[in-house]
Amino acid sequence: MEYQLIDNTLTIKGKVKEEIETKEAQYHLRERRYGSFSRSISLRDTIKADGILTISLPKVEPAKKAFNRIKVNLPKVKLSNGKKERTIKVSSN
Repeated sequence: MEYQLIDNTLTIKGKVKEEIETKEAQYHLRERRYGSFSRSISLRDTIKADGILTISLPKVEPAKKAFNRIKVNLPKVKLSNGKKERTIKVSSN
């Protein structure tokens, strides 16, 4: 695993390699997992390095998602079979 600190942003990179093999009387199972990962964390406090990487971050509330509601009034059409269906007329400008 490697890490670097640039402009108060800590980036941690690593690779995962795992091989599992199981041999039983009726089957033989072999699994392989490979991959890499990278995480970047913005740090606001002073950082001290002593050979052991320890990160303590305060828990924050999740950000609220912003969204816009659009109200659409659709005309109701009654069909001959008694079911209701909504239709939208679209015009291009």
